[in-house]
Amino acid sequence: MITFFLSKTASSYLNGNGNFAIGHTSPSTKFHVKGKTYIDGLRADSAGDTLQIRDSGGTVNVVFEDGGNVGIGTAVPNSMFQVDGSVSFGTISTSTNYNTSDEVFIGVNNTNSSRIVTIQTSDIVKGRVFIIKDESGGAGTNSIRIQTQGSETMDGVSTIQITSNYGVARLYVGVDGNLYTW
Repeated sequence: MITFFLSKTASSYLNGNGNFAIGHTSPSTKFHVKGKTYIDGLRADSAGDTLQIRDSGGTVNVVFEDGGNVGIGTAVPNSMFQVDGSVSFGTISTSTNYNTSDEVFIGVNNTNSSRIVTIQTSDIVKGRVFIIKDESGGAGTNSIRIQTQGSETMDGVSTIQITSNYGVARLYVGVDGNLYTW
């Protein structure tokens, strides 16, 4: 074993098998780091390679495949992005008129008067989903109007409304940059 010293303290090791360790005395793989690590410009270039992030027990938590698929909670993602487990999204609950700010779920919790939710142009990105919900149960009396900041349309019109108590609007951004209900 070859030991490297930094300020008279052993810091790195190269064993007889060609395994190199930083912060660890017995490397078990070709490159073994103990402690926090920052790698600038990390790449995996060989065909068939994957980049995996594992927990201390060896379980794969995140994988980046050379074909572009990314998996969280799975070692073998079967689509461009696969999550096995629960997912959290940006949410907001508002009691006033509201301008979006990168949220997916928007709850309107006070419909003592009509409310307006404006979807900002910067939030309108192909494939993004918005769900806007009347959480107060009063939209049947005081509607929730949904509009965009710019010229984008929703099902071909400039505004849509939630007009039923506990109603919901589900929108997605199409490839043309306009929004559609589903």
